Amino acid sequence: MPGEKAWDPLEKNLRIREWQTPENPTTVYFVKNEIITSDDVQCKRALYPDGKVPLMSADRETCARVLADLGFIPWITVKKERASFWEVPKYDFKTVTEYIEGLGWTGELEFEGSDIKRAQTKIQKALALLNIPKEAVSEKPVSVLYAEQVGHFR
Repeated sequence: MPGEKAWDPLEKNLRIREWQTPENPTTVYFVKNEIITSDDVQCKRALYPDGKVPLMSADRETCARVLADLGFIPWITVKKERASFWEVPKYDFKTVTEYIEGLGWTGELEFEGSDIKRAQTKIQKALALLNIPKEAVSEKPVSVLYAEQVGHFR
């Protein structure tokens, strides 16, 4: 039986990922994050290997039905478009940019490893290289940023 504590979408995320391009199976993913704050950098850290735990793959309707049967209700739909992925080996980082209607252009930096200070230093270096001011950066998941923008969150 599930507990009665409500989920904080800053920490836990359950989503159906329906791919348009490249073609991949529609999958239900679970993510659990912790928010790390130190110095001038706030970031989220995935608590499971590879960040997202795939729970099931099926057609979209079946995924939605299983989640409904488990007691989950749909919250928001985030449609990502015009995604670009860049690997920057010289500076040891990867980034992705995507356009989300209602939110605008977003980007994400990911760094692997368990050393938080090292990851934060890498984040600061990548932001400086990309000329992105720290005020434009958020540790919040895209789903929360989108929900806040369209008035569906706090």
